[in-house]
Amino acid sequence: MSHPYRFLIDINLPKFFNYFQGPEFIHQLDLGPDWSDTLIWNYAKENNLIIISRDSDFFFRCMLDPSVKVIHLRLGNIRIREMHMFFEEYWGTIISKIDEAQLLEITRDEIKVVISSKS
Repeated sequence: MSHPYRFLIDINLPKFFNYFQGPEFIHQLDLGPDWSDTLIWNYAKENNLIIISRDSDFFFRCMLDPSVKVIHLRLGNIRIREMHMFFEEYWGTIISKIDEAQLLEITRDEIKVVISSKS
């Protein structure tokens, strides 16, 4: 599925996950495994990247400063195979909500726009 978005994948997600491959994805490991959340945030902001993370710190940072789009994955303990099946089913829906959201919260049951990009 083609789209205009570029993503920064947080270190807490697998680098070689099938859905995070391609030129539109940058993994934090490639930038610096020891980067602070502030460095990651600023890099995403300067390069117009959407942060994908399991880290609630980015969720709360976006609540205070919605200058960077964040996709917060709250999938709990999940095996790679289960995560692949989840993305297989829902990645298109996630992508379709990016324009309307600054902050998306993804659980196994819901894809929720927490902060609208229109507010």
